Amino acid sequence: MAIAVLIPYQCQSTTPAVSHGPYRTDLLFQKDVEKSYSAPLVETGTLNRKEFPLKSRHLLGTNNLGEDVLYNALKGVRTAFIIGIVPLLIATFFAIIFGLLAGYYGGWIDDAIQYIYQVLSSIPSILLLIAMLMVMDRGLWQLCVALGVTPGWALRLIRGETLKV
Repeated sequence: MAIAVLIPYQCQSTTPAVSHGPYRTDLLFQKDVEKSYSAPLVETGTLNRKEFPLKSRHLLGTNNLGEDVLYNALKGVRTAFIIGIVPLLIATFFAIIFGLLAGYYGGWIDDAIQYIYQVLSSIPSILLLIAMLMVMDRGLWQLCVALGVTPGWALRLIRGETLKV
């Protein structure tokens, strides 16, 4: 898991590029391409395999553009781990804090926390996520925060366990 999270920061892209303002010059194809998060639209078969002599260093080989397949797979795994773990940590943090406060102090603090929880739980989760992302902005970390602060069942569980003690 650590390899999947840290690999994009340690490796460099196999296709060298030079930035020129809003455009990036791809040195492999010698043309300007717009910076984008989508795959570049290039013809397959335009790449000569002799330009990449270090085949033995690519464990899963390279694609038609000469990019390492293992590196691209680990970048995808990293995103999946981030979306899976960061919202869980955020939700657990808020559930522990507010669940302990509601269970330990009780009274109006418990009523206020439970009221906010019930109001947020009454809104469908997908609509709440869309509204939060419209307010914050698009991005991976904003998505993680929005997923983490949508109410879950852990707050009530921790509150109930605190009330037992």
